[in-house]
Amino acid sequence: MKHKLLALLLCLLAVPVALPAQTSFVNLTPKPKLMTVNAGTLALPADFVVSYDEADEAMLAEMNRFVATYNAATGAQATVAQNRADALFTIEAYPAGALQKAGAYAVVVTSDKVTLRANDALSLFYAFQTVKKMLPANVMAGVFDPAVKAYELPLVSINDEPRFEYRGFMLDVSRHFFTVEDVKRMIDLMAYYKMNRFHWHLSDDQGWRIEIKKYPKLTEVGSIASNCRLTDMYSHTMYWQNKPYGPYFYTQDEIRDVVAYAQKLHIDIVPEIDMPGHFTAAMASYPEYSCTPNGSHEVQTNQGGVWNDVLNVANDGAVAFAKGILEEIIELFPYERVHIGGDECPTTAWENNAECKAKYEALNLTNYRQLQSLFIKEMSDFVQSKGRKLSVWNESITAANADLKTVQSTGAMVYCWMPAEDGVTKAAELGLSRIYTPQYPFYINKYQGDPSLDPPAAGYGNEDVKAVYEKSIPENVDAGIQATFWTEVVSDRDYLEWLTLPRLTAIAEAGWTPQASRSFTDFQQRITADTLLLNYNNYKWCDYQMVGWEKPEVPKPNVSTASEKHYYRLISGATDTERVGRCIELVADGSPLINTYSDKQCQAGRLWTNTQAAEGADNYNYQWWYIEADPAGTGKYALVCKARPEGSVNPTNSYSGTSARWNYDDAVKNYKFVLGSGASGKVGDNYFYTISTSDQPANYFNSSLGGQGYAVNIYGLD
Repeated sequence: MKHKLLALLLCLLAVPVALPAQTSFVNLTPKPKLMTVNAGTLALPADFVVSYDEADEAMLAEMNRFVATYNAATGAQATVAQNRADALFTIEAYPAGALQKAGAYAVVVTSDKVTLRANDALSLFYAFQTVKKMLPANVMAGVFDPAVKAYELPLVSINDEPRFEYRGFMLDVSRHFFTVEDVKRMIDLMAYYKMNRFHWHLSDDQGWRIEIKKYPKLTEVGSIASNCRLTDMYSHTMYWQNKPYGPYFYTQDEIRDVVAYAQKLHIDIVPEIDMPGHFTAAMASYPEYSCTPNGSHEVQTNQGGVWNDVLNVANDGAVAFAKGILEEIIELFPYERVHIGGDECPTTAWENNAECKAKYEALNLTNYRQLQSLFIKEMSDFVQSKGRKLSVWNESITAANADLKTVQSTGAMVYCWMPAEDGVTKAAELGLSRIYTPQYPFYINKYQGDPSLDPPAAGYGNEDVKAVYEKSIPENVDAGIQATFWTEVVSDRDYLEWLTLPRLTAIAEAGWTPQASRSFTDFQQRITADTLLLNYNNYKWCDYQMVGWEKPEVPKPNVSTASEKHYYRLISGATDTERVGRCIELVADGSPLINTYSDKQCQAGRLWTNTQAAEGADNYNYQWWYIEADPAGTGKYALVCKARPEGSVNPTNSYSGTSARWNYDDAVKNYKFVLGSGASGKVGDNYFYTISTSDQPANYFNSSLGGQGYAVNIYGLD
C-alpha cells in the first residue's frame, strides 16, 4: 500500500462551528450598553427607502455608503431620500440638550420600521454597523451570496455608546512587512467591531517602512535587511531565507490611500516613528547622525532585541533629521497624535560620545537618561508647533532616572505596556492621558493558549482569548485600551490573522461594552457565530477557541508487519517554493546528490531531501519508507527504507542544529522514533506528524533550505 505522510507540523483547519439554536440570540459584538430583544423579526423588502429630515454632508455620505453596501451584498435596490413618510429606515437626531458620548447612537427595530438616532456621521456610522451586524453575515462582509434568500432584522431597542474613547490596535510592520492590502484587511476587522485607532508601527531596528522624500536613503538602505527569519505557519517551522529582505516600504501615495480608506471607516491612524532608540535602520541609512559616524551600522536581521545604535540627541544635525522626518509624517497623517516610541533606549552610546558628554556636563545633568527626556520635550515642542500632540511608550516616565517634570510638560499620551499598571498610575499622577495595553495579555502576537495546537514561536506567554477577555482594566485608565501585535516571528498574513482572531474581538468589546454587561460565555457564543462573517473574506482564525470545537483525531500511520508493508513518502511540509513537495531520500552510492551537496556533508547512507522521483527511476525505492513497530511494545518505531529493508535510520544524528545529519544503519532496526509528539494533524487527504527520537524529544526532523543543501537536519520547537 502507498500513502503520503506529510513530515511537517500542526495546521488547524478553519471550519466554522455550529452553535445551538437560541431564539433571543442577537449576534452583536461589541455588546451594546443597553439592548432589549423582542419576539419576531422585520423582513427587509427588495427595495426600501432610507429617509432623513436634516443631515449634513458627512451624514448623508454615511447613508449612501450603507445603501451601496447593502445593495451590492443583497441585490436589493434601496435608496436614500429626504422627508419620506413611507420610508423603512428613518434617521433622527437626539433631542436637544441630550448629553451623549462621541459615537453614541440608538437603533429601534419594530415590526414595520427601523429608526436610527444619531447626531453626527460617527454616531450614524456605528448605528449602520450595528444594523449590518444583525443582518446575514454577507452584508457586513460586503459579499453577494445567492444562497441567502432572506434579509431580516431582530426586533430590538438599542441605546449604545462606547466605554472608552480610544479603542486601538497596533501593527508592527518593521520586523516583518505587510502590504497595503494586508493592512486594509486589519482595518476592516477593526471596523466590524467598532475600533477607532490604528497604531501603525512604521520603523524599528529591522526596517524603515515609510517613504520620507527629504531622506531617501531611509528606504533605499533602511528598508532592506541582509537576511530575514521567516515563520511558515503551515509547516510550523522558522527558517532563514538567506537572501535580502526588502526593499519593503510604503510610498507616500500608498500611505495616503490607507489614510483615506481608514477615514471612511472612522478610524484614526496613529503613526509611530520610534526614536531615539529602536533607530538602527535609520542609523544604517544616515550614520552621520549616530553616535559613531565612522562605525559599523546595519539594518538588524535578528527580529528581536534592543540595540545600542541610537540617535545622537546632542547633535544639532541629528535632531534636525528627526524633526524633518516628523514633518513629513505630520503632512501624511491628518490626525491629532504622532507617536515617537521612546521605549527600550540604551544610554551606552551617549555615555561614550563626546557631544553627548558635553551636553550632559553643560546642562548639569545627573543621569544620561535625562538626555532622552529632553529629546522627547524637543520633539513635543516641534509637533505642537505643527498643531499636533505627542504619544510615547511608558518607559518615557517609568525608566529609571527619567526626568518626569520634563516629560510631564509635553502633555504626551502614555501607552502603558510594561509595567502596565505602574505606567498607568504614574501617568495619572503626572496628569497625562494613558492607553492601557499590557504585555500580558493584550500583546496578541503570542500563543493563543495551547502550544500543542499553535504554530511555534508565536512569542512568549500563553494568553488565550478568555484571559484576554477577562483581563481587568484599572479604574485610572482614562483614554482607552489597545491590542498590540509585534511581528518578530510573524511574517505572513495568515499567521497574523490566526493569532489576532478572536483575541482582537475580545479587546474591542472590553473597549466598548460596560464591564457589568460583559460575559465570556455569551461572548464566545457570538465570536463563534462570527466565523461565518470571517469566512466570507477568507480570514484565518483560531478554531479551537470556538464553542463546540473538538480536537480532531489524527490516526497513527499504518504500522508494517512481516506480511504487509505500508509504504509512505515522507514529504516536507514547508510551503515555500524551494522546499514544497520535496521528500526524504536515503542517499545511495553514486547518487547525484553526493556531488551536488558534498560541501554540505552529503554522502551515501545519509538522509537528504529530493524532488519526488518517477516510478522506475534509480532513486525511486530510496524515497519510500515503512514504519515498523517495536516488537517489545514500547510504542516507538523504526524508520525503514524500501531499498534497504534490513536496516533503519540511526536515532543519533551527527553534529547539531542546522548542521545535524541523519544516517542509516544497514543491518540494525532502531526502535527509537516517535511520531506526532510535537504536533500532528491533517491537510487535505494527508496526515502529518512531527518525527523525533526518544533520546532527543525536542528535536524534530526538518527539511532544510538551500543554505544547508536541502539536507534533513533538526528543528527544535522548544
